Amino acid sequence: MGQVTLKVYAVLGRVAGRTLTEALPAPCSLAEFLRPVAARHGFADQLFDAPDRLKRSYTVLVNGVSIYYLNGLNTIVRDGDEIVLMAFVTGG
Repeated sequence: MGQVTLKVYAVLGRVAGRTLTEALPAPCSLAEFLRPVAARHGFADQLFDAPDRLKRSYTVLVNGVSIYYLNGLNTIVRDGDEIVLMAFVTGG
């Protein structure tokens, strides 16, 4: 069994501003990893529009690279990966 580091730089459920270590039984898609983690920590409704679609106000990095440059929520998560959740901030 592996582990993934999840850094949350957004106001999401009970984990805002925290770094979590989550178990990873086997490599899986980012969506398969994030759905149960988000549900367990109470921020699934904040993060997802649909089971396989992030809300537009959030971005996710896997090992420092935006998932938009990888394979989106189909990006494979592996032991030792670092996932960062961030909210877009705008203003003027």
